[in-house]
Amino acid sequence: MSRFPFRKIIVYAVYIILVFCIQVSYSSEMTLWGQIPDLMLVFTVLTAYFHGFKDGVVVGLILGLLRDCFCAPCVTGLDGQLVVTGGIGLLVMFVAASIASSFFTGRMKRNVPFSFVTVATVTIIYKMGGYMLSVMWLSMVAHAGSTPDFVDFILRSLLPQTGLNIIATIPLVFLLKFAGPYKRSKAKDRGEDRILTGEGNWVTY
Repeated sequence: MSRFPFRKIIVYAVYIILVFCIQVSYSSEMTLWGQIPDLMLVFTVLTAYFHGFKDGVVVGLILGLLRDCFCAPCVTGLDGQLVVTGGIGLLVMFVAASIASSFFTGRMKRNVPFSFVTVATVTIIYKMGGYMLSVMWLSMVAHAGSTPDFVDFILRSLLPQTGLNIIATIPLVFLLKFAGPYKRSKAKDRGEDRILTGEGNWVTY
């Protein structure tokens, strides 16, 4: 009979509170061309990548709910007024966890170096998806005369955001990998020794 996972719940709770507080309080001080590191997205991606779909989705949905409640994005409505969106954070975090939990996790054995690639890939998907939706909204629904320039989006939004998220990955990898919710012995008992030994072998056959 397995014990109740007190350690996992407490560690995740502390990390979620920490990530959320830093995101809403201090991330604006780490800007690059108007972009800030998306700590919530990065933490969700890393949790799903290292510890699987279930952990990633639970963490992602909690952070997504906090995101929707406290820092939901606004869009211009049909009447020209700003409208606060709802549920976007939940959707984004669920999709991010789904992608990260299966993004070459078998072949790359969930190693630390490839976690940076995973964060970068999910960030690019997220930013490109947001750009395409904004273009569709402005051109098809709001009937705007102009849409965001793609080159400007790449240089001033996509690249800075990806770079900041990669930098933010460094401390979060340390927290999840070396001070995470699972002890090393417990991870092996769960059949996840690949999480602990993957760094020495990039690809399995």
